Amino acid sequence: MNFAKAAWYLYLKDLRLEFRTKEMVNTLLVFALLTVVIFNFAIPPGLVETELVAAGVFWVTIVFTGTLAFNRSFSIETEEDSLRGLLLLPYDSSFIMIGKVLFNITLIFIVEIVVYPVVTVLFRVSPEGNLLTFVLATILATTGLSFIGTLQGAVLLRTRAREILLPLLFFPVIVPILIAATKLTEAYFTGRMNAGTWLKFLTLFDLIYISATIFLFEFTLED
Repeated sequence: MNFAKAAWYLYLKDLRLEFRTKEMVNTLLVFALLTVVIFNFAIPPGLVETELVAAGVFWVTIVFTGTLAFNRSFSIETEEDSLRGLLLLPYDSSFIMIGKVLFNITLIFIVEIVVYPVVTVLFRVSPEGNLLTFVLATILATTGLSFIGTLQGAVLLRTRAREILLPLLFFPVIVPILIAATKLTEAYFTGRMNAGTWLKFLTLFDLIYISATIFLFEFTLED
């Protein structure tokens, strides 16, 4: 078994465990849908352009939901002390990070697939831009959020108040990704904005966060 297979098997293990119980998926979907509905009632119609509101609501919902996933992804390994067994495997510990990132990306993609049509219906959005812009924005933003969220979830693994601390650390760091993803989604909804600059901006921060996560992860699980 090589490094890639170890990461892949860890991902499949988490995926099978999750879809056997559906505990996390159900929690994330209920939370995300409630967030969208509350925003829909809280924002008076006609106050601002619905396309601009819908873009912001979509990504704020994804970010809020992601914090739940990042908190849970490593707590699974600590319940039966299986993390210690993973660290004893003859591979660089970053295979754990890759497996957890893939798992978190999968969970967030599921939420995005469900939330997107709900947002467009509730806010009466008819996208006029390039679908490829939105797809690229979603892939890039979800990847960046998952890498930095997984890293912070590992950093706070042994803290008692990680459910409180993770949002406090996570939200300020991901502001550039959140802004870029929202702007790109606005471009898709309205069709009035050149998305090229924001795509470059989002790609740049993805590279920064991915590099930082790979470099720092090995230090997070040390006793």
